[in-house]
Amino acid sequence: MLSKELGSMWQGSPDSNDIFIFSNYNGQPMEPGSFNHWLTKYCKKNNIEALHPHELRHIATSIWIKNNIPLQTVSSRLGHTNTVITQVIYSHLIKNSDKSCSDVFDQMLGTDKKK
Repeated sequence: MLSKELGSMWQGSPDSNDIFIFSNYNGQPMEPGSFNHWLTKYCKKNNIEALHPHELRHIATSIWIKNNIPLQTVSSRLGHTNTVITQVIYSHLIKNSDKSCSDVFDQMLGTDKKK
């Protein structure tokens, strides 16, 4: 845990479940524009279309849903109060995931129309 490694230099929470997502080395929160500034430079350096930090949340969620992580888990990770919020926002991805689920059954039953 960082608080033990940094000793008296650590100024963040001693509870690893209560730390900032974007913090300085000592556990204190970053200045609000610091991460955005870093991300802008990173994208430019790597020839990636500019991203807003919030888009990383959507990218991660898309990856979780595409990899069949249970919606309850995804919803909890996002801090949504219930899965309905997640379902509404990401319904287009969930429909695609549902189609994949259906395709698996078609393959198992030998009714796969792709053949």
